[in-house]
Amino acid sequence: MACRGQRRPGRHRSCVGIRRFRTIVTVYQLRNGAADGFISVERFHSVSNEAKYVSVSFWRDEQAVKARREHAEHRLAQAQGKREIFADFRIRVAEVVRDYTLADSRT
Repeated sequence: MACRGQRRPGRHRSCVGIRRFRTIVTVYQLRNGAADGFISVERFHSVSNEAKYVSVSFWRDEQAVKARREHAEHRLAQAQGKREIFADFRIRVAEVVRDYTLADSRT
C-alpha cells in the first residue's frame, strides 16, 4: 500500500506536520501494537517539495490491509491527519507481481 500526502500550507512550519503525523502513528502503534499482517513501512520526503511525502507499507495480504483500515482508532487517527496535517492525499493498494534485487537480476 502506498500513501502520498501533501501537508497543509501555512498550517505548520517546514515538515512539522509530517513530524506530527509520525507522532500520531507512533502513539497509535504503542496503544495497539503491531497490526496483524503488518510487515514494514518506509517513508520518504520529496527533495524538490518538502511538503510532499510518501509512505509505503507492506502487508501480508489484502485482508490485513482491510482489517487495519476498519480499525476504529485507525479511523480516528486518519481523520485527525485529514483535519490537521494533510491538504491532500492518495492511497494506492497494489499487489507485488515481481520482487527482485540487483544481485538477483545478474543471475
